[in-house]
Amino acid sequence: MFEGDVAGYAQDILARVEPGSIILIHPMYRHNQTARDALPLILSGLSERGYTIVTVGELLESADE
Repeated sequence: MFEGDVAGYAQDILARVEPGSIILIHPMYRHNQTARDALPLILSGLSERGYTIVTVGELLESADE
């Protein structure tokens, strides 16, 4: 859907995220260069919005507190 459109890919993810969201991206697959290229945009966009990046384990751990 966003093949080669790095900015569009990042914007789509950023538009859908909300507190507690789990963002699942598979950048390791050869055909998913767009996802690899979009990661810096996604991470900086999330940071600019005040989100903290954590692992799924850390997210679940914080839910128990």
